[in-house]
Amino acid sequence: MRILFCLAACVLCIAATGYASPLTDFEQGRSSIDLNYRFSQDFNIPLDTDFKAKNVLADGSVTVGLGNKFALQYRNFNSQSKYTFDFSGYNWGARMKLTSQEINLLYGLNKNWQVYTGYVSNKGTQGLFVNSLTDMTNHGDGSIAGSSKNTWQFGVVGSTSFSDKWTGYVSGGAGKDFYSWEVGTSYVIDKHWELNVNYRDIKAKSLSVPGLIVESSHGNAIIGASGFTADMEFKGPGFGVTYKF
Repeated sequence: MRILFCLAACVLCIAATGYASPLTDFEQGRSSIDLNYRFSQDFNIPLDTDFKAKNVLADGSVTVGLGNKFALQYRNFNSQSKYTFDFSGYNWGARMKLTSQEINLLYGLNKNWQVYTGYVSNKGTQGLFVNSLTDMTNHGDGSIAGSSKNTWQFGVVGSTSFSDKWTGYVSGGAGKDFYSWEVGTSYVIDKHWELNVNYRDIKAKSLSVPGLIVESSHGNAIIGASGFTADMEFKGPGFGVTYKF
């Protein structure tokens, strides 16, 4: 029951994904929860705009040992970028968002290496908003998500201890039109808590993003963007905590 509660809580609360220091003990019931804060993310998309990535509120995962060297893991990633411009007397902004969710089955080869395979669902979203809401037919705070693009991935996780307190780790996975890798280090506070610093790169290709149009009653101006297919990539540093129990 404790394991099911933790899984449900993390699925509802985690807003993004990361490994932090990997759980290496897959004994049945052994679990870990990772949460990271990401900042200064680079966002790459093949459009004629200058998007700037915003801070990601949370980047996390939950891993539960199943026994016999197997573990089940849920990961979720949410990040968005924006740029601003002037149109029809208003200062506008546009948002692009990447949402990626994973469910993975891990297998421990030894105390340093794990392999995994799992299901990945990626989705792109665009939105428009206006910084001045005066005389707006639509307040410009709308967004619309594209259809999910699903794939199967395979990956590997490695970790090594530098001392009793410090551990280094690396992970990487890939599937059709998707890849993700991460490298980092963790510091043990006590038997349950660790601090983490890491760098992550995640890319989803050929995402379908629908168009969005917002109308202004000021001069009957209409602004919007047509639908398109694009590759979305976020990469940058992060820091956070791991709770193991």
